[in-house]
Amino acid sequence: MRRPVQIGCIIFRKAKEYEFLLMKRIKIKGDYWQCVTGGVEDDESTLDAAYRETFEETGIKKEGVIRIVKDFFECEFETESFNKLFGKRTVIKTYEFAFQVNNNQKIKLDPIEHDEYKWLNFKDAIKLLKWDNNKNALRELNKLLI
Repeated sequence: MRRPVQIGCIIFRKAKEYEFLLMKRIKIKGDYWQCVTGGVEDDESTLDAAYRETFEETGIKKEGVIRIVKDFFECEFETESFNKLFGKRTVIKTYEFAFQVNNNQKIKLDPIEHDEYKWLNFKDAIKLLKWDNNKNALRELNKLLI
């Protein structure tokens, strides 16, 4: 069962500079760029949800993560779609994580979610993100990595 709790997970790697993985939602689901996002199910912890959603959306397994930045950003939001899903006015709490992977990490997108991905530096990634909460999370992570 779905709870009104979301996770975000920014996948990053270190080349000459830090690069962040962005994925483009398929047209029917909005056609915008984002990081890993998803819901927390049943009695799942937010970290377990981040691992699950990362694997489902990118093919990256838990064993492929070489560094974790936990709970570095939180926010709350409300949308009509969640109000309909839960049958009442619902404020969604989002917890952000970041997973560092090796530079040669393979990405396998879930085609019912995303149709394209890019590794981008901070400056280019922040320009592509649509939602303010995603931009704010990326800003906070970037501050921690510098």
